[in-house]
Amino acid sequence: MAHPLPLPPGALSPPKSSATSAVMSHITEKASASSKKSQWQKGELIGRGTFGSVYIGTNRETGASCAIKEVDIILDDPKSAECIKQLEQIIEIKVLHHLKHENIVQYYGSEVVDDHLYIYLEYVHPGSINRYVCEHCGDITESIVRNFTRQILNGLAYLHSTNTIHRDIKGANLLVDASGVVKLADFGIGKHLRGLSYELSLKGSPYWMAPEVMQADIQKDGNHRVALLADIWSLGCIVIEAVFTF
Repeated sequence: MAHPLPLPPGALSPPKSSATSAVMSHITEKASASSKKSQWQKGELIGRGTFGSVYIGTNRETGASCAIKEVDIILDDPKSAECIKQLEQIIEIKVLHHLKHENIVQYYGSEVVDDHLYIYLEYVHPGSINRYVCEHCGDITESIVRNFTRQILNGLAYLHSTNTIHRDIKGANLLVDASGVVKLADFGIGKHLRGLSYELSLKGSPYWMAPEVMQADIQKDGNHRVALLADIWSLGCIVIEAVFTF
């Protein structure tokens, strides 16, 4: 996709689409009076995803760490596929903004600076359960699997109590810290179920996706529990993966 050449200094910026403006206004109204970017120093790159990159951030005053998700914003035709993908990132902000639980990654805030959307999140080290399994292959016991599963279920129980479905539960999106605390992360395709009528599109990772989601059978069912159970199927897939490491 071709992009227009940058404007010379002092020139007027091109008009922003209504969709992009809505996203920016939502983020800026949530930001504090002083820029969060001035509070956090972006450091080492720790991951890349479909929509952006993740860096370690260091608080300039306290030395605390956070994860900074950086998403490029291309001010393009709002009907273009690329722009729509970028705007969908706001889903993660809307979902995480209201979630407060020990087994869900904490949301610190977000803002737009120049042509970037920054999402500030709790930094969980050493990282994903996938990484944990790779580094501890052969050392994972049934007790560890039970402990991790219990914590994931605690996080899902809280999430589902808010009528929110994660839709992408897999090892890469579950973080474990040095104390063995597991946290649900990456809510980029999460969805809040409202009212009695809803429809779930085909989103998620196929290897961990419930059959009814892949067959697009969860549509306007009127029973939230049916949709929420899709996350439980995904968790079952993770448990099976972990058991095979014994």
